[in-house]
Order: sequence, then structure tokens, then C-alpha cells
Amino acid sequence: MMDQEQWTEWFSEYEFLLNRWTSRFPKGPLQEEAMQIARIACWRRLPSYDPARGASLQTYLFRAVQGALHNWYRRYEARWLERHYLPAPVEGRELWENEVEDDALQPLDEDLVWQSYLEGLPQDEAQFLTLHYKNGFSLPEVARIMEIPYERLKKRKQRCLVKLRQKYGYKETI
Repeated sequence: MMDQEQWTEWFSEYEFLLNRWTSRFPKGPLQEEAMQIARIACWRRLPSYDPARGASLQTYLFRAVQGALHNWYRRYEARWLERHYLPAPVEGRELWENEVEDDALQPLDEDLVWQSYLEGLPQDEAQFLTLHYKNGFSLPEVARIMEIPYERLKKRKQRCLVKLRQKYGYKETI
């Protein structure tokens, strides 16, 4: 087992890999937590690394970190959904907050959430964001659909994201 100084030295050498492996998470608390999960996975799995089995250290740790991140994210997503459910309407009577039953929960309507998120943006910007982020079209595809030059659409994307960050109080760039 390594002592604290050896671990500090090891992580200073391999931290760039952990940064690369957790870069798909948005910057901020979520990425920091992912980094901690990655560090813990390395700490747990490094003592059992055996180079005689054929895998490089980087490959071995990548698989361990990806598995740990996958498991953590599934649990994180489940906790998020538990907190973001609304009570389902009960026919024949109005629901008061103290009458909500656990089995009468339903997920938020994604379309309503999306519309409220884009509220206040001009129609063309809301259409662009819906096509690109919600419907998954690439920027060139959106440019063809909206009949806008690709370069102008890239600039519009930057402006839209800045507006949304300011509207919702995000200080970091994505």
C-alpha cells in the first residue's frame, strides 16, 4: 500500500487522465464529484493491478474509473428523478399537499419544462435550441432546416447559450 506522499505524487502524475475521463460532465459541482469518484476508483483498484495480465495501467484504470462513474451516475440520476416528480392528479377531487400518496407520483412533463426553460427567448432562437439540443440535429442539419448560413448559426448558438447562462445565473461557460 502507498503512503500519503506516494499517492500525492501518483495523482499529480495521472491527474490529466482523470480530467480527460471526467470531461464529459459539465464544469462545476457535478464534474468535481465525478473527479472524486474517479480518484476513489483508482485508489481502490491500483493495489490489485497486475501488469503480467497484459493490460497497461492506463487501460486498467480507465475501465475501473468508467465503471465507477457509470454506477455513480445511474444512482445520481435516480436521486434526481426522485426529487423532480410531481403528484399525479386524482380524479373526482383536488389534491392538497398533505394528501399526496407515494404511489400517485408521475414525472414532470418534459415539453412543459423545455418551454419554460426557453421562455423569453425570441421564436427563432427557441426553434434553433429545440432542433439542436432537444431533437438532436447537428448544426449543419439545423442550418439547412432553418435556411440560415452555418457560420451565422454557430454565432447564434453562442449568443443563445450566453443569454440562458445569464438568465439562470450560471457564471461558468460550458
